[in-house]
Amino acid sequence: MTDEQFKQASDFLRQVHKNVRSYWTDTTDIVQLLSGGEVDLAWAWNDAAVQSQAAGVPIKSKKDTDEGISTWVCGYVLFKDAPGNIDKAYDYLNAVNDPEVAKVLVKDWGYGQANAKGMAGVDQAVLKEKGYDNVEKWVDKTLFQQPLPSELKLKMIAEFEKIKAGY
Repeated sequence: MTDEQFKQASDFLRQVHKNVRSYWTDTTDIVQLLSGGEVDLAWAWNDAAVQSQAAGVPIKSKKDTDEGISTWVCGYVLFKDAPGNIDKAYDYLNAVNDPEVAKVLVKDWGYGQANAKGMAGVDQAVLKEKGYDNVEKWVDKTLFQQPLPSELKLKMIAEFEKIKAGY
């Protein structure tokens, strides 16, 4: 990101700040704001819409935007010489990557799983409802988040704190 792009993004955020009801910090915050009718439109993680729908609130997630969607890919790391039990670490990894877990992640949370075997075991109607029935289409305009250089990350955080405070 160039300094000019940073300024453009900051200027845009300052412009739309006047329309922001709340900056949420966790899924519970945004689910309550949406479910209570305080907020009509929000950028949120997949589970916010799924949890609201499960509670009977007609919240919908729009994934076919012109801009695309933002996503991330999680990974697991076992640090060299870390305390703990290696067998328990592998037990955890085996459990979380079990193909059956995909059914819960997709249906109850709205998230996909990297285990293709698990995703293949999810009911096609559920995959379609959650937007995972066509992976190529899903990733076509997806912005995959990635770690930022520390200096840029700190600069972004400082600027965003100013914007949220109204400066």
